[in-house]
Amino acid sequence: MVIGMAKCKDCLHYEACLTFSKFINSARDVEKGCEHFKDRTEVVEVVHGRWNTDQVEAFSPLTEEPYLLDVLQCSVCGEYFDVSEARNYCPNCGAKMDK
Repeated sequence: MVIGMAKCKDCLHYEACLTFSKFINSARDVEKGCEHFKDRTEVVEVVHGRWNTDQVEAFSPLTEEPYLLDVLQCSVCGEYFDVSEARNYCPNCGAKMDK
């Protein structure tokens, strides 16, 4: 996609162009536009979180006795998950889990 100079401020590379002139040379020709244009509104910010370990009380369906279950809690949304469901992201809010 080729975009003219009028869209430079909407580009993800705008600050880099001004600071380092990395892409600005290809954007100077309005007719040609910038082949490196990336619309900043189409970029999703990555939210970082971590898994907090916790224990919750659960009840056995057979004996109806309480026991402690090891769980993970997302630091961003607070949702609980079984430790067997550990992933590098939260299935509820999408936060990327840091180690």
